[in-house]
Amino acid sequence: MFRVFLKALVAFLGCALAAYLVVLFGTLGVWEMFDVVDRDGGGGMAVAFGIAPLVAVIAGIVGGLVAWVRAQRTHLASHADPLSPPGSTAAFGPGVGAIIGALALYLPTRAVIWVVLGRNEYDALWKALAHAWTPTVLAMGGAAVGWQLTRRARGQR
Repeated sequence: MFRVFLKALVAFLGCALAAYLVVLFGTLGVWEMFDVVDRDGGGGMAVAFGIAPLVAVIAGIVGGLVAWVRAQRTHLASHADPLSPPGSTAAFGPGVGAIIGALALYLPTRAVIWVVLGRNEYDALWKALAHAWTPTVLAMGGAAVGWQLTRRARGQR
C-alpha cells in the first residue's frame, strides 16, 4: 500500500512540475511570438506566481489521483484470481487517447482562428474571447471523446 502512495506522490510532483513549466514558458513564448508588451513585468509575475502555480496544483491533483487509482487497480489485480480473463486489447491507454483527441481538435482550431481572426487585431471583445477560448474548449471535448473511445476499445465502461 505504501508503494501505491509513493506512485501517487511522484505522479503529483511530476504533473505539477510539468504543468508549471508548460504554462509559464508557453505563455511567455506566446507573448513573445505575438509581441505582447509587458513593460513593468506585471503579466509575467502574475503568470509565474499566480496562474502557473494554480494550474500546477490542479494538474498535480489530477495526475496524483489517476496514478493512485491505476496503482490501486494494479495492486488489487496482482492479488486477484489468476484465472480471470485478460483485460486490455487496445494499443494504448485512455490518457494517450485523451491527448490525441485534444490535439486533434486544438491544433486545427488554432490554425483556423489564426487565419480567420489574424494575430491581435480585435475590434470586439467576442473575437478576443473566441480566439482565446474556442480551441481550449474544443480540446477538452476532444480529450473526453478520445478518453471514452479508448476505454471502449479496452472493454471498459
